[in-house]
Amino acid sequence: MSRPTTRGQVVGYDTLIAFFIFLLLFVWIQQIWISENNHIYSELASEQRLLIANQSVDALVASRGHPLDWNDSNVSMLGLAKSPGVLDEEKTAAFLAMNYADARSLLTGDGYDFYFELDSEVAGFDANAGVAPPADEPVTAVQRNVIYREENAHVRLKLFNP
Repeated sequence: MSRPTTRGQVVGYDTLIAFFIFLLLFVWIQQIWISENNHIYSELASEQRLLIANQSVDALVASRGHPLDWNDSNVSMLGLAKSPGVLDEEKTAAFLAMNYADARSLLTGDGYDFYFELDSEVAGFDANAGVAPPADEPVTAVQRNVIYREENAHVRLKLFNP
C-alpha cells in the first residue's frame, strides 16, 4: 500500500508565492513607467512653452507686425518694432491698451496666458499687459533687451497655462 504524499501542495504554495512576487514587480514597474511618462510630458510642455515664448517675443521686438501700420481693429500679426530691437511708441501703447483676449489670441494662439513687461531703470518707466502668473503654476519667462524712447529697456514675456 502506498502512502499519500504532500508534494503537490508544496508546488502549489511555490506557485502562489511566485505569482505574488510577479504581481508586486509588475505593479512596481508600472508605477515607474507612469512616473517617467509624467516627467517626460512635463518636460515636453515646458519646452513647447519656451519655444512659443521665444517666437512670440522675437516677433514683438523684431517685427513691425502686419499690416505695417496696424491698430487694434485690423492687426493680424503683432509687432512693436520700428526696426529690429527698437520699439515704436505708438504700437507699444496700442499693444498695452489692447483687449487681453485679442492680444492673447494673436500672441500665443490661445494656447497660453501671458504677462508682458516693459521696463527701464534708467528712464524710470514700467509698463505691463496681460494677467499676472499664479504662484503655483510653472511659468516660462524670456527677456530681450530693446531700445524704447531712445533708452535701453527690457522686454519680458511670461507664458503659463490658462
